[in-house]
Amino acid sequence: MHLVISCNLKPHSRTRILARQTFDVLCEWNEPVDLVDLQDYASALERDDAEDPEIQELSAKIAAADSVLLATPIYHFDVGSTTKHLIELTTKAWKHKVVGILGTAAGRRNYMALTGLANSLMLEFHCLIVPYFVVATPESFDGDVLTGSRALRRMDDLTRTASQWAAAAAAMRGSRQIRRSH
Repeated sequence: MHLVISCNLKPHSRTRILARQTFDVLCEWNEPVDLVDLQDYASALERDDAEDPEIQELSAKIAAADSVLLATPIYHFDVGSTTKHLIELTTKAWKHKVVGILGTAAGRRNYMALTGLANSLMLEFHCLIVPYFVVATPESFDGDVLTGSRALRRMDDLTRTASQWAAAAAAMRGSRQIRRSH
């Protein structure tokens, strides 16, 4: 199962549009997918307690997913604090996940802003990072729809690769455990 997470707490955000459209693409392909909007968990994130039942619910959803696709806003060349906070509160759930990252930013120069998050997930939790980042700028949207050809092409590459890698990782888990080096 894929889990798409919208990591923006603003009610009307392009990040939410990006997450919803990613979810819709996976649904069109008949992929098992769930969508989490962190706006629905804002009070739990504010309480800042990893033992909070709502945070535990988020952790369980992340842990159960074969891939996690994070849609995050980019501010000042870094991912939004809500995205970082989610990961801090759900650390145990991220081990060995296939992760794709989508961002919304003011301009295309923010493309590299996602590498810090990717590196953290890769080094800390041994995640497999899908190498197709999506960065959507205001010009990528027409109202409430992602229409930019570059962003749509990247989304297609990201979702296809995440699907393939998630299936491969699930098959590996089914046949043997990941061996740890000494």
